[in-house]
Amino acid sequence: MRKFKWSIASLFFITTLLVGFLVGHNRGFETGKNQWLSLPVYTKTYQVLSLISEQLNERNKRDGSTPPVTDEDFDEIIADLQSNVLPHVWEFDANTKVDAHLPSLSLIVTANGAMHDEIERHLAIEQTLAGIRIEDRRYPNTN
Repeated sequence: MRKFKWSIASLFFITTLLVGFLVGHNRGFETGKNQWLSLPVYTKTYQVLSLISEQLNERNKRDGSTPPVTDEDFDEIIADLQSNVLPHVWEFDANTKVDAHLPSLSLIVTANGAMHDEIERHLAIEQTLAGIRIEDRRYPNTN
């Protein structure tokens, strides 16, 4: 049985393939990032009353009173949004921002259309789940 010998040409070929792959990957990433950053940005508000209600209900059980809504109530929602909706975009796109608006119990998000689509999808799921949990508490199964 013959042993395979690595020649200089074989090592050079494999090195060239590897370098070509890495350069192509980086160039593709940069092109995609630049296209993402060139999309128009606009600001939109999202009502998060059902998500805030969920947190207030949990605190009410624990403390026995109905506490006022604070910025801290929004922190968990914002952290969830930033970790589950295109998390890499929040890091590199300075135009993508989210802030809490206490009087209206909403989030104010500045982002491009694709990001708003993902945020809407994520919040719809979260609010549906929060609504189900709230309904289960209000109307317990008596069977």
